Amino acid sequence: MTEEEKYQLCLEDLGKLLQKTSRIFQLMEREQVRRSQHTTSQSYLLMELLHAHNEELSMQQVIDKMKLEKSTITRLVDTLIKQGLVVRQKKDIDKRIVTICLSQAGKMIAEQVYSGRLNYYRNIISHLPRGHVREVMNSFEVLLNAL
Repeated sequence: MTEEEKYQLCLEDLGKLLQKTSRIFQLMEREQVRRSQHTTSQSYLLMELLHAHNEELSMQQVIDKMKLEKSTITRLVDTLIKQGLVVRQKKDIDKRIVTICLSQAGKMIAEQVYSGRLNYYRNIISHLPRGHVREVMNSFEVLLNAL
């Protein structure tokens, strides 16, 4: 087998692994949506706000973190505001800057979503061979950077 043929097989195998991984995560996300009654994007935003160091994020920070269009983020935030999970505020210094933060109810829901995810990841790690967790994490970091 030539080097080019080996390379082609490697590409095909990597593609299959990425497809399987992506599908499994889609199913996990679907299960999380079913449990929490929030979409994947809503859950992600709630967790981002939960872990925001200054407890609020500007709309631009949310756009940057989630890599979604402004109109999509606006609809997402509006839905969470209507549900009483997020509060929108304008900065006193510059009224053009809009920030959002979790309400008390939002913090409770975000903590539940986060806890559910941690349990899911804990289950995954429990199935890895002992002593290989760091190796898997390093490989994922390399892959994520490549993506």
